[in-house]
Amino acid sequence: MDIKHLGRPVQFGGEKEFNLKSLQGGEGHLQYTQQPADWNPGLLQNVTQDMLKPGVKVGGAVSWADLNDKGKAQYALAYKAKNNKFPVIRTTPNPDYSEIAWEKNGWIEVVSKPFDIEGIQKFLDNYGWGHIHTSFMRGAPKAEQQQMLSWVQNANMYTFLNSLENRSFAVNGDEGWRFCIVGLSIPTVQHLQRYEKIFGGENLQATAFAKHTLLNVRGNGKQYGDPNRIGMEARGGSQDEKLRMLNSLLGGLQGNGWGAHPMAPGDSAFRLPDVRETGIKSPRYGHYQVKRLPQDFKNLMSAHVEAHPEGGVTQADVQRAFDFVNRAQFFPNEVAARLQSFDQRACVPLLNFEALPWLSDAEKARAVEARSWFVGEMSELSKQNLTPRDAAIKSAQLMTDWAKHAKLADAFGKWLDGPNPQKYLH
Repeated sequence: MDIKHLGRPVQFGGEKEFNLKSLQGGEGHLQYTQQPADWNPGLLQNVTQDMLKPGVKVGGAVSWADLNDKGKAQYALAYKAKNNKFPVIRTTPNPDYSEIAWEKNGWIEVVSKPFDIEGIQKFLDNYGWGHIHTSFMRGAPKAEQQQMLSWVQNANMYTFLNSLENRSFAVNGDEGWRFCIVGLSIPTVQHLQRYEKIFGGENLQATAFAKHTLLNVRGNGKQYGDPNRIGMEARGGSQDEKLRMLNSLLGGLQGNGWGAHPMAPGDSAFRLPDVRETGIKSPRYGHYQVKRLPQDFKNLMSAHVEAHPEGGVTQADVQRAFDFVNRAQFFPNEVAARLQSFDQRACVPLLNFEALPWLSDAEKARAVEARSWFVGEMSELSKQNLTPRDAAIKSAQLMTDWAKHAKLADAFGKWLDGPNPQKYLH
């Protein structure tokens, strides 16, 4: 299948992380790797049969080539324990990935070369759905650029809402992780301003602020091999959520429309959270990673209370609720890949979804009712004398319950599907 945008091929890339502690022998994900330069087989004290490739027997010295994925993972862990760093692992020529990288959490990642759509489908089938880059050429008309911005907004919102509505509150015992995992937040007003610059021709260096959303826009003039090639990176979401986003994205690039009702950010009063007060790192690199509750939480709640006084919540209640969520902490100390405090995700239950013109009247009414419920419940919760940890977990639970009351994920998903029946990826 030949997919083009503005007359140039659309390209893809994949990145997939693997936990060393759970890699199994038969997966073959690390088969295209070279023996580390400072190979020390003595680090493998207890080699078992499930660490070796078929036909290799336990006993005697082993080479890197003798080890399966589990054996190589165990070697890397032993090397780290001895040297306080992971070994340098390079790849051999292969059709699947160009490099091996180590993540800060100690997981190993395979990074693909650029693919066409058949190549990325094969990579996803073989290695799984990790981060997926879709790159294309700049130069779309201004009106289409604006539609792309709204598409990015709505794709992120769909993925976040769907996870709250339909997946577990706790993952591996980590409660409320969707509100504190560093890399999987939602965009803000400032993100859309940044993405608009990239669509319009500016090159901007990726930063933690810029890339740590469920789906982001990248373009530094170097990353995709052409100064005018930019990309969207789908970082978060389940396989089904990513599949829905990517098929919608490809429909837009193919000229089939950016969503069911293509729109520009200025076409409605709906807006994302504003984090302007979180500080600027530099004119070149932009905002810092958001690590605290935005003032917009209070602003949005205050606006709702003013518009809906029948709920009985006062502006004093709003201030107390803001202070309560602001002091909440998921962890007493810093934890890798997690935020201690709430960021812009906490503002989602307070957004004015009813301003979206493509929602039905019933969906708009439900959005307002759910927000009123959330404001009232948050006001009551903030009266409790909870520890910062309990305040964080109970607040995150309330935000999750709001999503189940609002039931907006399906509406956003259907908007993404639009009129495009083509399924480019499966």
